[in-house]
Amino acid sequence: MYSYVEPNLIHVTRKFDKVLDLEDNEYADLIYHGYPYSLSITINHVEYYDGYIYITYYVEVSIVVNNVIVWEGSLWPGDSTPTITANGQETYVFIWAPYETWDGVYIHFIGYLDLYYF
Repeated sequence: MYSYVEPNLIHVTRKFDKVLDLEDNEYADLIYHGYPYSLSITINHVEYYDGYIYITYYVEVSIVVNNVIVWEGSLWPGDSTPTITANGQETYVFIWAPYETWDGVYIHFIGYLDLYYF
């Protein structure tokens, strides 16, 4: 979806729906790489399965701009990051399984990125 936010800025929303297979040592995923003016991430759903029970859980998020971590934190379902201004610099967004879940089976998360471009 595209919309104009202000003159010269375009707003793009990208949905993601990922599973980290913890049994295969898959503890993180790169969900975005690009050159936005600014961005924010919202998590809608996180489900952790330890082999016995499904648990609503959280994920760790890292936003890296120009090789510097500019925001890092935990997001539960319904949480969002602040809007990060990248000014068109190279940006990465990683989502990590929390360390205490690494002996589980998988963690499933759904959310979206709000991206703004010149």
